[in-house]
Amino acid sequence: MSSIQKKCKISVIIPIYNQEHFLRESIESVLAQTFDPFEIFLIDDASQDDSPHIAHAFTKKHKNIFLIQHTSNRGPGAARNTGIEAARGSFLAFLDGDDLMHSTCLDRQMFFFLTHPETDVLYTALKVVDERGKEIAFLEGQKERRENFFPLMLFRNQIPGPGNIVAKKSVFLQNRYPGERKH
Repeated sequence: MSSIQKKCKISVIIPIYNQEHFLRESIESVLAQTFDPFEIFLIDDASQDDSPHIAHAFTKKHKNIFLIQHTSNRGPGAARNTGIEAARGSFLAFLDGDDLMHSTCLDRQMFFFLTHPETDVLYTALKVVDERGKEIAFLEGQKERRENFFPLMLFRNQIPGPGNIVAKKSVFLQNRYPGERKH
């Protein structure tokens, strides 16, 4: 682990709900990062498919992967909030259980945080693909800097999606995702 990785500990939070067909590849995309995450939290929101078993298998192979299971379906916001509460890293990255993370994503984002320490939240562009991997859309989101941007990001959809955010944990200690909405 490099000195940068020791300084910038990233907790990756992956909410899961019935994503057995995509989950392995999603988790493997985080494990393939050029910047090693400090820890990965898989938050299962009472899936009815094989997702919990797939997630559990990863916890057996990797000591930095943890599975937290909701006993009832509470929705993706509540699952993200559960991960926020459990995370010990100074930065939080989010990835949905059916999404992939480019191999240099965390590396590039951490470099930006280190060279722009005033930054609290980053988000990336998002490529939308179908089940066969064919690109069907590319979403960049709005490129703007402003104070109090976080509430806009959560409630007015200023970014392409919640699964491509990296932020200082301190931001999430003051702001939470809307919870208790079922999938």
